Amino acid sequence: MNGSTSRLADQACSFQSLFAGEALAGTAPQANTWVFVEQPGPWGREALKDSQLAPELAESLRALDAQPGIKVLLTRHPSRTSRTAATDRYVWVSRSDGHVRELFQAQYVDQRELAATSLSGLSNGNVGSEFKQIHDRFAFVCTHSGRDACCAVLGRELIDRSIPNSPDALSHLVWECSHIGGHRFAPTALLAPINTVVGRCEASTIHEWVAAGTIRAGCIRGASWLDPQAQAAQAYILSENPELQTPDIHIELTEVGSSSYRVTAQDGRSWMVHLASVQLDLTRPDSCGGEPTMGTKFVITHCDQLLGDPNARE
Repeated sequence: MNGSTSRLADQACSFQSLFAGEALAGTAPQANTWVFVEQPGPWGREALKDSQLAPELAESLRALDAQPGIKVLLTRHPSRTSRTAATDRYVWVSRSDGHVRELFQAQYVDQRELAATSLSGLSNGNVGSEFKQIHDRFAFVCTHSGRDACCAVLGRELIDRSIPNSPDALSHLVWECSHIGGHRFAPTALLAPINTVVGRCEASTIHEWVAAGTIRAGCIRGASWLDPQAQAAQAYILSENPELQTPDIHIELTEVGSSSYRVTAQDGRSWMVHLASVQLDLTRPDSCGGEPTMGTKFVITHCDQLLGDPNARE
């Protein structure tokens, strides 16, 4: 965690989580599809309800967010602060299931039109014709002050360090967003289109992703399209094999037992990863102001590289 945290008390949830030894791997919220709707703000505690959205759009977004495998967040950029109703605004749809990685972008003016058309097919996996597929890499950093002080302070600091230091060609790829989940891992961000959530990250984490498409394994909370144990198994293999830390490398996971996963990289190498969930030694709150509770973390009990794998791809 960076050193510029004087505005947070020692009881902040992010400090307590770190002090308790809570691991990042296996903590990403689960979703195959993330929808980001530009809304300059302000955002209330319940972003899709209390953020000055048109009632039709707010209702549509809440219904979409309730669908399995879909999460809807609001987003904004420091260079786009106009709250004029006639201003063009962006919406992105990021989809990944480990095989398909897609990012779509559209613009809208009329919030009622967006509610009625562009997003209506997403629950069935259909992206509206208004969306165009793009091939940029985005980072959405949680700065949702209405939900937690750690995201407000650490997320904002990360944005302030990331955007001014990014070349002009990249600064438009780093955006603020509403509550991702996991305040205690702040600053936390969603990397699109691979839909991987990172935490306790530095500006360099954001720069390396949007500029080069690489991820620092030590910051990975998990690929959101995986279950928590699989997230932890994948994060472990990435941490042990830095050459795999690129979106061009696909990693497949196959559950072979209640706590065991076969992890296969695109180059044909495979590993058998065995995990266990263990209790933390100390309690920590889920969010600032919450009651401390006893959490858990995943640990790797054993990992073997499989040699001569008959199922390895050529």
